Amino acid sequence: MSEINVPKRRGRSCLVYGLVGCFLLPILAIACVLVVFAIRDSAAQKRLTARMDSLRSQGMPIDNQSLAQFYESRTSAIDQTKWLTILAELESAEFRESTTGVPILGSQVTNEIPLSGQPWEEEAATREFLDKWRDLHDRIMRLSMDSVPVRFPIDWQSFSTLLPQTQQMRSAARLLSLRGHVALHDRDSAAVRRSIDALLGCGNVNSGEPILVSQLVAIAIDGMAIEITKVAVEQGILRPKDLRDLLPKILEKSSIGPSWKLAIQGERGLTIPIFKDPSGIFNPNETMIASLPFRATDANNYLDLIDGVLETKTEDFDTFRQSLARQEEKLRELISGGLLAKFDSVVTGMITPALMAAGDAFVRQATAHRMAALGMAIRLYEFDNGRFPRSLNDLQPYGITGDLLLPAGGTPFGYKVEADRATLWGFDLRRESAVPPEPPELGEDEPYRQETQMWVWEMPAASASEQ
Repeated sequence: MSEINVPKRRGRSCLVYGLVGCFLLPILAIACVLVVFAIRDSAAQKRLTARMDSLRSQGMPIDNQSLAQFYESRTSAIDQTKWLTILAELESAEFRESTTGVPILGSQVTNEIPLSGQPWEEEAATREFLDKWRDLHDRIMRLSMDSVPVRFPIDWQSFSTLLPQTQQMRSAARLLSLRGHVALHDRDSAAVRRSIDALLGCGNVNSGEPILVSQLVAIAIDGMAIEITKVAVEQGILRPKDLRDLLPKILEKSSIGPSWKLAIQGERGLTIPIFKDPSGIFNPNETMIASLPFRATDANNYLDLIDGVLETKTEDFDTFRQSLARQEEKLRELISGGLLAKFDSVVTGMITPALMAAGDAFVRQATAHRMAALGMAIRLYEFDNGRFPRSLNDLQPYGITGDLLLPAGGTPFGYKVEADRATLWGFDLRRESAVPPEPPELGEDEPYRQETQMWVWEMPAASASEQ
């Protein structure tokens, strides 16, 4: 009988093993990775939950609801209706159309309002405009002076929060600024003082909003007050009584105030919900980040950065800036590290604000107030003694000295007296690191001339400035 050969099934076995190797093992590997990430995220989530509980117990905002409560506790609704009425008038077609040909407010006008004795092409149109809107201007001025943070109807929706009133306050401030510049032209000391006083208060209206953009708007409005103060002091327009009345209010903002921490705490409250639902800032149809899982470590990384910012001392400008620089360096290390580090900081890297830029805005505001206080004291000294002080330390009778009101950079403000002129100068943080030994050049062809002018105060003797 012939032997029957049974064919072996090696080929089929190889196919099965191949399929297992090609499909099952990668699936198992992915599953293992997911399990590891889930375990890792669970541990991070426990830490995150504990931190949320701690913030909640401190009354700090961690979501839209608590942010609304945080905002309400730091603002007043007493003047809300009056302000909303004013802002509606400023947004009206009638007001907007009437600004045509008017400096500061009109979009088609680039000419500045000149000083007294110089030709002014738009003078008639400007004075007619101010007469027409006198009642509106006076109401803004009354509400602005010594104002407290106002509570506006804000619907807090994380990064989608709209702040229409915050932006509209710029129009109110510009109307005050226009009146102030006309007062400079008229050399009307009392009217200049009232305009500066009102602009300082106008900047406070939105200062209770716990968000950086609102604080930057408040700083910009405050800068309008300093701009008018600078011209008034340089030209010797403000008389001694008005200088004395304004000086304490200028000194109030000569340090970084609580609005810095308020803004950072609010930003944290705005941001925390994004880690649970990134679709709040990302379009789900355009990016996978909108549904990216395992964000607990990412959220903790963000909170670590914010904790570092909030622990930063604000009394010394250099220490403040160095600390912010360290936090930004930590952020760069996170987002430029290995693959895992990048995965753990995807959202943090995209939503953390520019800390140094924001911090420098607060430093510039405080520094500008310090310069303004010194300039005002220099004028007061001149009025009281018939000459300029020989050094900034001679200003002690007015409660300030150059040793106390210092800029960043470790070098005091520059000051010198030549013939019948005193010069006070500082520096722009965006381009220099310390006060230079001599005043910056302000020639017409100098780059950044407009920005540099803010930091150079040229004060001719009072008798010369009145001519």
